[in-house]
Amino acid sequence: MKIVLFILLIPIICFSQSGQICGNVSVKQSKEKVFGASIQLLHTQNGSATDTSGNYRIKNVPQGKYMIRCQFAGLKPQVDTIEVKGNDSVVIKNFYMEPEPGKKINITKQKNMFSPLKKE
Repeated sequence: MKIVLFILLIPIICFSQSGQICGNVSVKQSKEKVFGASIQLLHTQNGSATDTSGNYRIKNVPQGKYMIRCQFAGLKPQVDTIEVKGNDSVVIKNFYMEPEPGKKINITKQKNMFSPLKKE
């Protein structure tokens, strides 16, 4: 019985049913990378934030269709539909954001706030 169960589980063990979503967020007009933008798969607990280069990655996403939202203060939120096919697939979704009407934005890269102590 255990052997039969093991044989039945081999395809599940060998073929991952999840993938990942990654991409970049930038301002459409200026091409500036957006640091700290929120990326969320709607109706799930999965999400991420962009790093200082505007990159994000959401790992271990079960296969299926999702609505993905990108938002950042001062920029128009964007929502799109994507599909993760499983088998360790990688879905690349880039966002090119535009300022909200009547709002000015200033995106700056943060410097490393931690520096080595100087010996005196």
